[in-house]
Amino acid sequence: MKVSCTLVSVAALLPFSGSNAGNVQRDKSQRPNIVLVIADDMGWGDVGYQGAVDVSTPNIDALARRGVQFSQGYVSCSISGPSRAGILTGVYQQRFGFYNNLHPWAKIPEGQSTLGEMVRDCGYATGFVGKWHMADSPEQSPNRRGFDQFYGFWSDTHDYYRSTDKPGVELYDFCPLYRNGEIQPPLHESGEYITDCFTREAVEFIDKHASSPFLLCLSYNAVHSPWQVPEHYVNRLEGRRFHHEDRKVFAAMVLALDDGIGRVMESLRKNGLEENTLFILISDNGSPRGQGIECSTGYEYKDRGNTTMSSPGPFRGYKADTYEGGIRVPYIMSWPSELPQGMVYDNPVISLDIFPTVMQAVGGTSRQKYSLDGVSLLPYLKSEWPIDKRPHSTLYWRRDEDFAIRKGDWKLVYNDQGSTRKIQLFDMKDDKEEVYDLSGEYPELADSLLAEFDAWDAALPPCTNQTTWNGRVVVEPKEPQPVSRNFRYKEGYRRKVSEHNRRIYDAKYRRSVIGESFKLPYKGK
Repeated sequence: MKVSCTLVSVAALLPFSGSNAGNVQRDKSQRPNIVLVIADDMGWGDVGYQGAVDVSTPNIDALARRGVQFSQGYVSCSISGPSRAGILTGVYQQRFGFYNNLHPWAKIPEGQSTLGEMVRDCGYATGFVGKWHMADSPEQSPNRRGFDQFYGFWSDTHDYYRSTDKPGVELYDFCPLYRNGEIQPPLHESGEYITDCFTREAVEFIDKHASSPFLLCLSYNAVHSPWQVPEHYVNRLEGRRFHHEDRKVFAAMVLALDDGIGRVMESLRKNGLEENTLFILISDNGSPRGQGIECSTGYEYKDRGNTTMSSPGPFRGYKADTYEGGIRVPYIMSWPSELPQGMVYDNPVISLDIFPTVMQAVGGTSRQKYSLDGVSLLPYLKSEWPIDKRPHSTLYWRRDEDFAIRKGDWKLVYNDQGSTRKIQLFDMKDDKEEVYDLSGEYPELADSLLAEFDAWDAALPPCTNQTTWNGRVVVEPKEPQPVSRNFRYKEGYRRKVSEHNRRIYDAKYRRSVIGESFKLPYKGK
């Protein structure tokens, strides 16, 4: 079943937004279990149900068939840490200063409920397994932010075979694994692959709490670098064609992730929980660009546009971009007893909608220092509202200078890397690949969207630079250094789109668009 909705010109009041999302009270015996799986750096074109033909994702594809696929599913940021903060709060993380990956000022503020805190207050058992990446201090660890049980790591990525048992060692990919604050024995002592390790922990959590409602956040670091995978996963892909051996390794890591999701689904079935479990799958951002195997031991990406292991599908851009390839991701919701099966929902939704959707499902309430920006998707998916009613009239993105605003089918975007450095306008209905810049044809519309973005942007705290890397040593600035989208402009002055683009051209800042990387086998939809 495919649901397509037309554009509504006036934003209507959304029924389950903000604090009203949890007003439906549910009997304890009826309350669903919640399983939220967050993949890391998995692109739109890295799953079979989206049309990728060189990967094997039978379990993810089965989940999509048993649930709702969001064809225009977005995340609130094109990189990991801020995106995850948005997922766990339902709030644009820029509103509390979380623009970039871990730095001294990046955290979810006290007084703002996380998903774990909100659900735990409803009497749920709560568990978090895997990558946290929303703070690197005990005060902001999962156990302090609503999760009874935690097994995983705090930082951005992790070696798939090794860990340390030395406190205070938080190197790029060689950091401790924790269980509820206690450092665990080194991973290499067991010989377990970390994706399989996190899956095992997730299954054990389900088995332990099968008799009462629970929330499980399974936050894989797969398929983030470093690219490491047991040979038996690679062998299972024999016979498939790959444009490069690097892609084959990546596909094997995707297969390991898919196997893990299958084991979690089987645990739910075995315990009789599948029908009344709201199962959500999302990636934290789009696919990384220009990262080959040789990059797994370094910290700098190759020049943008080189061969990539991951696939953005038909879209322009990659991780860290405000083009679609950086922010449009695999996104599925399945709840067999409540939601349609096999639905493709075509209206734009965002990762911020996960929090209020879960809040309505469990009958919860939220402590809100910042009001929710997401909305519950349940009434839209259950056809409780007219088919032409969209969950969002406008969506926003901001990271450093890069920004985008989508209003209806129009998207205004500025993307610093891999771009002409122009502010561009795209018709997302007819040009989802973002090829044809229409800012010159519709200057008034472009200026209107820029003004609307500026009004949203002006209410945000200063964007501070992220922690910088000096080899393997983190250099933390002593004071936040604001980074303004308009830092080249005079204070308080906003140029029109045409003026900005003309000056970029006249100043010879113009660059030809870096060619997209080798197109991966993709049949699309």
